[in-house]
Amino acid sequence: LVCYRSISLLSDEVNEAEIEIPYSQITSFRAESELCKLSFGKKTFDARKTTLIIESEETAPIHLPIKESSLTDALIEGVCKMVEKAKEEITAE
Repeated sequence: LVCYRSISLLSDEVNEAEIEIPYSQITSFRAESELCKLSFGKKTFDARKTTLIIESEETAPIHLPIKESSLTDALIEGVCKMVEKAKEEITAE
């Protein structure tokens, strides 16, 4: 179950979503990082943007901003193992 909420810093807009995706239908579960240039007033600085990407057979890709950390790496590794196990169980049936 993927649940997320996006909140606008410029308005009162709040978007929430829940999507249920069986492990066996996940085709990719990964994090991607990119270096971005951000401007604040007259200053510009580099920042790293990390996104969790979940792709499945049934839904459009889901892109969620995340904080990069060793916990993120452990989460991705754990979910990928569960995806493999679910696919093995379906193949064995």
